[in-house]
Amino acid sequence: MLQLFKLPALHRDSFARMLVCQAIAHGLGIVTPDAAIANYPARTLW
Repeated sequence: MLQLFKLPALHRDSFARMLVCQAIAHGLGIVTPDAAIANYPARTLW
């Protein structure tokens, strides 16, 4: 969860940033139509 503070605030929703952090930390992808999440270094599917 320490990665959360290192992520840029590209998305205003703090829960979305937490999901991105978890996906990065565990090597997971995020299924979402949210284009703002695609700007993070996490794998996105949609």
